[in-house]
Amino acid sequence: SNHLGMGTSVEGISQVRDERMDTAFRNSYSDTSYYNKSQEILSDIESILTDPEVAPGPDGYGYGLIYGIESMHNALNALEFDPTIKSNADVFASSVDNICKILNRTSAELTEAKETYISDFQGEVSDCNSIIEDISTLNRQIKDVMSGYSYSEQYGPNELIDKRNMLLDELSAFGKIEVKHQSDGTVDV
Repeated sequence: SNHLGMGTSVEGISQVRDERMDTAFRNSYSDTSYYNKSQEILSDIESILTDPEVAPGPDGYGYGLIYGIESMHNALNALEFDPTIKSNADVFASSVDNICKILNRTSAELTEAKETYISDFQGEVSDCNSIIEDISTLNRQIKDVMSGYSYSEQYGPNELIDKRNMLLDELSAFGKIEVKHQSDGTVDV
């Protein structure tokens, strides 16, 4: 009653976060990213290794590996049954040529996919390094602000801490991370 009109005193604004929840989120995000990338890679490989039983196309060659092997097996049986018939030898030679084309095409596509993923991986390493550098910069800024003002472990520079937390979340997409909070406001990752 006597304190009416005396105003309010604000000691600071604190950020309420649960480290266990942050860890659980980052672990889940890491797992999700891993499985999404795995699914993408395996899906690409599956599309390269087309239906193995695809029959001949307009050029007369079969594109599926199983079809090609069966054709070569049948031609080899015919050649073995009567090696004196020239057409049996021609059919067998054609089926071997077809298998070679199938394997060469598949090899070239798998090599191209591998090179694409290596390039993508190099880009992701660069992105990861950039995020780590940004976290390091924010760590220094937070430490400087914490030591220069009347901040404490409880009341810190929330905007900088929010930016760092967002980057830590992004970093977890590249793999599991462990974050240890230090008394000066910085984190070890």
